Amino acid sequence: MQDWTADILDCIPRLRRFAYTLTGDTSDADDLVQICLEKALRKSSQYTDGGDIGIWLFKIMRNAFIDEKRADGRKPNFVELDHPTSMAQPDAAPAPDTMFAHGEVMAAITALPEDQRMVVALILVNGHSYKEAAQILDVPLGTVMSRLARARRRVEDKLAAERRIA
Repeated sequence: MQDWTADILDCIPRLRRFAYTLTGDTSDADDLVQICLEKALRKSSQYTDGGDIGIWLFKIMRNAFIDEKRADGRKPNFVELDHPTSMAQPDAAPAPDTMFAHGEVMAAITALPEDQRMVVALILVNGHSYKEAAQILDVPLGTVMSRLARARRRVEDKLAAERRIA
């Protein structure tokens, strides 16, 4: 059990990056990671030794994100007026001269359709292979490749349009 716990702990930074890319908010990302880890601990008997624990955890997070999105559709939308908007990002803060570019890129990624945003989060943000992303998302490899190509094109188009406006 100790090795299993250590493997889960090693995955937490990647899970946080994935969650942040999906949600676009550090608080929601932390909540999503917590939900994922709670489900993983409750369903630990379903994990098969020898399998990639990271892929198993990312599948749990993907499903938890989808469940949360469905649940959000049934809840009223409230705005927290006293919630600080400048919370720390999952990783170290970028240098001041790159913050604007980081914000533009995150806004463009957050605007992507959910299926494309998941592929970007897995491959470009977390460094998963196309094959691993296909396993996590339960889709064919070609689907991952086409979603990533469309996502890259959308992000590039959005950033180019913002540069023209500025």
